[in-house]
Amino acid sequence: MINDKRYEIYKDLIGKHRTDKGFLDEGCDSILFSCLVAVDEDLDFDIDAAYDGKYYHRTAVDEDGICECYDPTNPKNNMGFIERIKYAYKDIHWDIIHSINANGKSFVPKDILKRFWKRCQPAGSTISKDMINGILWYAWRYKRLDIIQNLARNGKVQGYGSVSTVNLTVGLRAAIAYLEYKLGGRCRWWWFPLWFDIGLTPTNYEAHLQMINIALKQEVGFPLYPQEVAAMHRQAKRVPWNPLFLTIVGKLDEAKEAFNNPLLFTNERLPTNRDRKASWVIQRDSESDLSPVIDKPFKEHHGGDYIFAYWLYKKRRGDD
Repeated sequence: MINDKRYEIYKDLIGKHRTDKGFLDEGCDSILFSCLVAVDEDLDFDIDAAYDGKYYHRTAVDEDGICECYDPTNPKNNMGFIERIKYAYKDIHWDIIHSINANGKSFVPKDILKRFWKRCQPAGSTISKDMINGILWYAWRYKRLDIIQNLARNGKVQGYGSVSTVNLTVGLRAAIAYLEYKLGGRCRWWWFPLWFDIGLTPTNYEAHLQMINIALKQEVGFPLYPQEVAAMHRQAKRVPWNPLFLTIVGKLDEAKEAFNNPLLFTNERLPTNRDRKASWVIQRDSESDLSPVIDKPFKEHHGGDYIFAYWLYKKRRGDD
């Protein structure tokens, strides 16, 4: 089967895009994608290198002696929630005023609201909730109770998010509690019902995060709420070429065809930016991310998106 052959080729070639400790060259998103690729045990990596009492976006210390994905001197690190709101408003209030005046009514465009909220978040954090989703996948795959306990223990420290920084969501706290129980740790049952997605239909990387969270619940046997079932089917319908989404909703025949899309996944080599812009294409759905890049230097993608999605597909069809 051509998909199986491609899978082995990508596994052989991905090594040149990994560090000595096995981290993918995905910048400050490295631990998320490294964890997802590591669902294949042949591609395990040294996740403990990203931990020194708290987890980091990549390794705790880079080769130059610092972690370039974390700035401990950032003044926002020690701000409380109210201070963050004041900081964010001061930073972009002229944009808000201009927007209201230009529209002639009290309306602030979505992009300004998103920028405002982003500035309320802890810049310079050691880790983000996006990355923690990958760590949860890794911990479950390798039955690493210690990793879950690390997350549970450090979940309130600065950098993960406390009540003041609003970074570690209730859903993530609930997921951590449930996985801790499933892996033989404490049973904090009161958290379990709070592991749910509210059922919106986000796009691009937020849709990817939503779907891998739902897929993890499927893997551990946690029942999906009705709104989650509805949301995952909407996502698969909205992006019908995405093999990961099709796999998660159980449309394996359609997923098989999607994996064979040459615009997404090349056969005898890894895809490059001459094939499509996005490195992790299954988290993108805009036309520009799927289009070739011809005005920038050549770049080969690592193929980890295919490896994660196809590993899950093989498992769902009963091969793993």
